[in-house]
Amino acid sequence: MRATFDQMLSRVRAVYLGGRLLAAGLRLAAALLAAFLVAVLFDVAFAFDERTRMGLDIALLLGAAAGAGYALATILSLPRRAIAAWVDSQLPSRRRPALSALELAAAPPPADGSALGRYLVDQALEQGRLAIAGRPAWRWLPRRLLRRAGLQWAAAAAAALLAAGLAPLRIHALRLLAPARDIPPWSRISFAVDPDHPRVIYGDSLEISATVSGPVGGEAIVFEMRDAEHAYRGAGFREATNRYVHRLERVVQPLRFCVRAGRARSPWHELTVLYQPRIASARVTLVPPAYAGLPPREFYLGGQKLAGLRGSRVTLDIVANR
Repeated sequence: MRATFDQMLSRVRAVYLGGRLLAAGLRLAAALLAAFLVAVLFDVAFAFDERTRMGLDIALLLGAAAGAGYALATILSLPRRAIAAWVDSQLPSRRRPALSALELAAAPPPADGSALGRYLVDQALEQGRLAIAGRPAWRWLPRRLLRRAGLQWAAAAAAALLAAGLAPLRIHALRLLAPARDIPPWSRISFAVDPDHPRVIYGDSLEISATVSGPVGGEAIVFEMRDAEHAYRGAGFREATNRYVHRLERVVQPLRFCVRAGRARSPWHELTVLYQPRIASARVTLVPPAYAGLPPREFYLGGQKLAGLRGSRVTLDIVANR
């Protein structure tokens, strides 16, 4: 009799704990979604950099993991006595048959080993078994808890769907979901950079232009450059009404650049350096023959006509851009 009761109580426990785990999962999902939406609103307000967005994502994941671990440990550690009390709370009777059966079955047998004591224990176990067997398994689910958790999740999901329909929130949500991707903050200002993927020969200069559209107002147009070690900003020269240019002098290493106007910015663009050597200067030394009695001449190639008497000796010194 006791084995049958224990088996049925274990089934109730599995159904009840499964329902509580599902409710905890729904509540955790709702809380995580709400926290994510709050983080999105903060990113809309402050336009966090990549490192801060990664920190926010890690904090959200750690918080979710901690909440899941706490809920799992709390629910799975529920004692059998709590399950029996839950069974009794779902019955119309106030006699608590499940809890009475569990307590009597766990109590030490009477010292005299009387048949009456064993009979009472068997009757309690039978009453507890009948109380459990009289209801279908799904009735042991924590329906009120599941309903409340479902409403919380539905409210959070509705808020997320509403946010997905708004361009600023959608873009900043993508910035948090993929913090390593280059997604500029939302702005009504847009930038068209030319050239889009510039290439420059080592040591040469390059002019970058940006056509700015949108309500710039009094914001300064700034070109931001970053290489492997440094970052700096330079003002754009206004070439036309909405066209700005910036000149990079003697580029010797790859870099990334973007155009900014206040919080608004363009995507980052990669500047590629071509490392093919080029002649930077060529110096000529012209030594006339001894019979002419003339001094040697030195000049840069192209500065003077390369000509001399028969028997002159010419030396050419070339300096590369590298």
